[in-house]
Amino acid sequence: PYQYDDVGLYLFPDEIGRRMNTYVDFRYQSNEDDVAGGWMQVKFSPISTITIDIYHLQLYESVFAQDGFRYSFTNFSIQYNRVRGPRFQFWRSLGVTRIGGNVDDTEVGGSLGIGATYYIRKPVSLYTDFRWSYFPNTLGTTGVYDIRVQTHHKQFTVYAGLNILGGDLGWLSWSLGGGIQFLDGKRREVE
Repeated sequence: PYQYDDVGLYLFPDEIGRRMNTYVDFRYQSNEDDVAGGWMQVKFSPISTITIDIYHLQLYESVFAQDGFRYSFTNFSIQYNRVRGPRFQFWRSLGVTRIGGNVDDTEVGGSLGIGATYYIRKPVSLYTDFRWSYFPNTLGTTGVYDIRVQTHHKQFTVYAGLNILGGDLGWLSWSLGGGIQFLDGKRREVE
């Protein structure tokens, strides 16, 4: 992002552009009461319109207690990058989520999502990602909502924001994290 001062991640088809990229993201989360955890995400875009997105969220309730509860969410989604402008991106996703940890039963459910990134001004962007998963036996509909302000430094992204788990859990936590962008180094001229 921001290789050029006024352009976010994707370029118009008639300009020099990227063929593929990979983004790896790590984060620490805490709601400062009794829940803390970590997040790891890998996004791979073999072409600019499609992204394969895998994330794992691990949360610990009463972190320092012997009997603390653990919750884990693992999501696999295919993301369609619908709008890819120089300053704004919008995507939709369809996937599957697995919930585990100390929850009574491990369960798998379908997921839907939408998200957007707005590149405000170099090096800052605003990122949002909302996903809903349905677990009929344990949690019903559970949302994972991610809102953050990011700064981009060549291949690195640093951010702070909020992560919300909706539904029965109802946790709001702040997050600090960073990511690394691996780009296809080959450039091509589109005629």
